[in-house]
This record gives sequence, structure tokens and C-alpha cells, in this order.
Amino acid sequence: MAKKNTKFLFIDTNIYIQSCVLEIDEGDDLLAIKKLRTLLDQDKLILLLPEIVELEIYKKLNNKIEEVEKYLGEYKKKVNTDGLLEEKIKKELMESFSKVLLTRKQNSKKVMEELRGVFSHKNTVRKELKLTPELLLEGYKYFFHQSKPYKNEQSSAFIQNDCLIIELIKKYLTGKKNYTLYICSNNKADFCENPKAIDNFKVSKDISKHFKNVDYSVNLYRLLNKRFRTKIPEKTVEKLDEGLIKGSQLSGAPEWLFEEGITLRDSQISLQSGESDTSQITSK
Repeated sequence: MAKKNTKFLFIDTNIYIQSCVLEIDEGDDLLAIKKLRTLLDQDKLILLLPEIVELEIYKKLNNKIEEVEKYLGEYKKKVNTDGLLEEKIKKELMESFSKVLLTRKQNSKKVMEELRGVFSHKNTVRKELKLTPELLLEGYKYFFHQSKPYKNEQSSAFIQNDCLIIELIKKYLTGKKNYTLYICSNNKADFCENPKAIDNFKVSKDISKHFKNVDYSVNLYRLLNKRFRTKIPEKTVEKLDEGLIKGSQLSGAPEWLFEEGITLRDSQISLQSGESDTSQITSK
């Protein structure tokens, strides 16, 4: 009897943000994250969560709320100092600003709860993918060889996060057999062998050579439907495809969709202890 093929799923930071920041900004639902939780409950997959990805996600989500607070504070100041507005109108505007901020914070709390349910699941691998001094060294070696997902940037004075991620996953899967690694990332330039393709993406050979069997996708909805038989409406899947294509072609693409998040200097890594401090990020 053939051994069961284990399905490991790695989701890049930009995909999580794509699934969550829309909820904070526009009230869109967390369909992909909820479907992911169901698959974990059903033992259909094992989610790989490198510590650096978790750090990036929480920092990015917290930044969105801080941005809202900042801009609303500026509007409140303008309203208060406007001598032409009646006091009643000022009061109504101030109340509306406070209501907007409260709604955003409530949405953010809901997002955090959904994510924590996924991240703390028994089928999510976290402990084995923490950053340690040894992994930082191996990650730097990978980065130094300039193999994808390395990006050629003049400002790259620090280890690039994607190189660390691949090194962490590579170490975890070493020695394991009968598995498929599914990688989902919008970062085609770094992960993809054919980054200019519209569909039928293939993971870079620099990455695939380290794993038994690897599958790459840029659309989490399509990946979940195709590989895990979820039933996300095709219109929703296609809508996301259109957004990804347009976003990659426009200079004004949403910042949250394509940014990497944070650098290692932001992640509060202690080389002495080999652990990183996420408490300041997750407790906000």
C-alpha cells in the first residue's frame, strides 16, 4: 500500500496581507483564511509558518491601524481649527471620525482572531521554523550565493527575508519523503522561473532543487480550489486574478499587496538567545 502524500503549504506574507488588509480597509470577508482553517481542522494539509512571516504579518496589520489613527487625527485637528464650521457640525464630524476608527479596530481584532486560530492550530508548524543563530548563518550562505528568491538590490546589506524562509523550510523538510510543498506568493520575480507569465507559473529551479516535489501559485483561492477541492466561487477567484494582473502592471499598485513587510532589524532578533521577541507586535 502506497504511503500517503503529505501536503505542506507555505503562504507568503503578501498573500496573508492580501486576505486580511482588505477586511480592515473595506469590510471584505476573510474567505481564504476561513477556508484554510477548515482544511487544517480536516487534516487535509500542514501549514508551514516561518517566524519571519508571522513577524511581518503582525507588523503590517498594526501599521494599517496606526495609519488610520494618524490620518483621522489630522482631520480632527483641521475640523477643530476651522473657524467657519458650526459647533454642531464639528461635533458630528468628530463623532463620525471616532466611529470610523472604532470600526477599523473591531475589524482588526476580528482579523487577528482569525489568524491566531490558524497560526496556533495543531496542524501549523511554527516551533520548528523559528529563527536561530544557526539558521541565520545558513540563510546568509544561501543569500550570499544569490540563488532565488534572492533579489539583486544595491541596498541589500542585510539577509533578505525570502532567503531565510527557504532555508528554514528546506531544513524542516530535509529527510522527509512522500510530500508535496505548495508555495503561494505574489512575489513572482523572486520565486518564479517565468515571472512574466500570465498563468501556468513554475517555481524557480534554484528553489525546486531543494525539495522532493513543489507546486507554485500566486492566487490562494485558485490553489485551495484546485489542490484541496474547496468551493470558492469562480467569480471570486477570477476577480483576484484580475487584481493581481492589473496590480503588477500599474505603478500605483496597492502598497500592501507587493511590499515585503519588515527587515531583520525590525524583527527584534536576539542572536544570543536564538529567539525573537514577538510580544511587542502581537500584544497591540
